[in-house]
Amino acid sequence: MNKSMPEVPLTTLLCLKIHGSDASTFLQSQLTIDVERIENGQSRLGAYCEPKGRVISTLILAFIGGGFYMLVPAALKDDVLNTLLKYRFRAKVEFEVTADSQVYGSNGYKAGADIIFPHPLDESRSFRIGPALKADKPVNAEGLEHGR
Repeated sequence: MNKSMPEVPLTTLLCLKIHGSDASTFLQSQLTIDVERIENGQSRLGAYCEPKGRVISTLILAFIGGGFYMLVPAALKDDVLNTLLKYRFRAKVEFEVTADSQVYGSNGYKAGADIIFPHPLDESRSFRIGPALKADKPVNAEGLEHGR
């Protein structure tokens, strides 16, 4: 029996939205990913490294609707963001931390207006960037808020 698993919040991940006319070129020069080959709706695994090659963070980068979404460990948010800003120079690129959003993982796509993209190694699984659950609403075993 192949029972679908519930969607779960991935609280150790944070999403950075990266957009602007120079976003693709900027990221191409910063990441270990061939950014220019990512098609709309795809994601890739990669790393963000210092100029000397030391890894700052591993990441998942998705290209959705003309913008990039970078999933990084939440604990490394400041390191990643500060380094991106340090090397931005005059590039026309903006970085947004989706502070009011949460990264979720699930066994496939769900309809809705949230940002959804496949896992880079297993397209039967996906990530969703959506509204964060409120702390005052406990979640049951099926991943649904109580009282729904």
